[in-house]
Amino acid sequence: MQEILRRQFYLYAGWLSFMLGTVGMFIPLLPTTVFWILAVWCWARSCPVLMERVYAHPRFGKGVRDFLEHGVINRRGKQFAVTGMSVSYLIFLFAVQPSLLLACLVGGTLATVAIWLVTRPETPGNRPASPGA
Repeated sequence: MQEILRRQFYLYAGWLSFMLGTVGMFIPLLPTTVFWILAVWCWARSCPVLMERVYAHPRFGKGVRDFLEHGVINRRGKQFAVTGMSVSYLIFLFAVQPSLLLACLVGGTLATVAIWLVTRPETPGNRPASPGA
């Protein structure tokens, strides 16, 4: 019974993540690929058929697969992500006109994610060796 509940949880969490990612195609500051990566991770534990459907997506599938299987993000993906975050942040600043604190929190979060993103390897062969290897 616990196994069924666990699989159901991952299935629904995957659908929620997938839907948020789909909305992210149209809403600034809501990332698509990150939510689709989470969806695939959940579906790998509950419904591999759905995972394979995302992998087969012509635009996002290869990037999702490369990240989940190898931890890599290609250069074009990095450039697109950082540019998208920057444009989204500018839209956020002008549309919301947040307080200085909120602007700094959002900007700091996006900067942290951007730094992490650009430091990811671009090809599977560029991964650092694991400790003890």
